[in-house]
Amino acid sequence: MDSKIVIDPQIWLSRIKDKKSSKILNADSLSVRIGEKNLEEFSSKSSQRISSVTSGISQYNGSWTDWEKLHLLRRTGFGFKKSDLQLLVTKTLSESVDLVLTVDPAIPSPPVNWYQTVLPDENGLAYGADWTNDAINSYDVGVLTNLYRSESLKVWLMQQALNQNISIREKMVQFWYHFIPVNFDDVYNSSNFYCATNSARICFDYMKMFRDNATGNFKQLIRQIATHPAMMYYLNNQANSNTAPDENFAREVMELFTLGNNSATTYTQEDVVQVAKLLSGWRV
Repeated sequence: MDSKIVIDPQIWLSRIKDKKSSKILNADSLSVRIGEKNLEEFSSKSSQRISSVTSGISQYNGSWTDWEKLHLLRRTGFGFKKSDLQLLVTKTLSESVDLVLTVDPAIPSPPVNWYQTVLPDENGLAYGADWTNDAINSYDVGVLTNLYRSESLKVWLMQQALNQNISIREKMVQFWYHFIPVNFDDVYNSSNFYCATNSARICFDYMKMFRDNATGNFKQLIRQIATHPAMMYYLNNQANSNTAPDENFAREVMELFTLGNNSATTYTQEDVVQVAKLLSGWRV
């Protein structure tokens, strides 16, 4: 029988670092690590574009032994369990792929207040209760509780990955987050004072969006992230106005999230300006 993995929050909490000490890896720090010459080579190679794809991938018709089954499980999940392999023993390749790509719609249990014995919840939430819908309607009382809730979220995300089922969902949640990320600390430090006490809830909802759309429509996902509070705080659309358009999100949504930045890109600076204006009315 497969056992469920549980992370000890106290051990996790002991590893909290001061967010102000975090270092951002940029071109300057890269140049120290790999040298200016290597940095130029790295930049040159990363900017090269592979020719456009004009056809699909040929269907695999090779062997379907335990080795290939384990390879499939490793690529679509964070490792595998014995029971996962047993599920595929009698299935064909096509049936196995269908099984892995079928996402269970069941909603996992939410992160809860495990920190009560360390720091009583400043909003009066009971020990073991779900905090994801428990708004703190204050910007000066609840900051520490929000910190513990943020750590609770990180523990919860790790547990979802460790206790994954056979589907690709948890791998896709992390894929989408690394492809369209937000910095939790930037949400916490946003100009909205109430984020100091509710950033954990905002970031939980951002990750929930990826879980709900793990294998969904990409166009719909981009529409959702465009007006999500976490993204609006992270890439400054919260500060975007018709009198002072902020191009940060408008540029990144095209350059990083959809079209790319290379010789084949079709958008222009004027497109960036117009998209910024288009989104200037959205506020949290």
